[in-house]
Amino acid sequence: MVEQRNREFLEACFSDLAKAETMLRDTPDLISAHVFGGETALMYVATEDRADAVTFLLNNGANVNFQDDFGSTSLAIACSLGYDKVCDILIAHGANPNLADVNGVTPLHRAARNDSASLINRLIAAGAIVNALDNCKDTPLHAAAERKALDALKALLDAGANPLGDKAGYCSPLDYAEESGSAEVVEELKKRIALMPTSGDSQDDSSHNGT
Repeated sequence: MVEQRNREFLEACFSDLAKAETMLRDTPDLISAHVFGGETALMYVATEDRADAVTFLLNNGANVNFQDDFGSTSLAIACSLGYDKVCDILIAHGANPNLADVNGVTPLHRAARNDSASLINRLIAAGAIVNALDNCKDTPLHAAAERKALDALKALLDAGANPLGDKAGYCSPLDYAEESGSAEVVEELKKRIALMPTSGDSQDDSSHNGT
């Protein structure tokens, strides 16, 4: 009975928001009910890029930062699928851009894999950690390099991503780019690495400043 009610509510979120609103008035806990696989209605409508239903559920109290059994959030799902408008709505309602899944993967890692510079910029503006490490010690820049995602790579570097990767003893983003066979990504990374100050540069600057 409960599962049937939850499915009916989810269907209403897709096809009849007035009915969904009526159901919520009668049974308020539907807003947080798990529909399938530990996911809420908000996660399902986010998966289908239904901005109207996402807004409706958030305005009625849906938990924007709810994590499913794998640690995914609605924002993470929308970033994986490249849904800019849905991401904007979720962020505006307080979605945490740094919530990682069970593998340590953040929404920024997902946007990088999707080669979405626009989403990367949105997430960074919302406070995403640009050099966040997943469980394999990979940053979003590693993800972009591995996927040959040049636009995402440039956006991350422009936002302050470390082109060396922040993981001593492990493969760097450049290693990933060379392995993936993307000449453009390799060239961009080499160019950014060449622009990094060296310890010698720092000492020269200090001497010029009289220190």
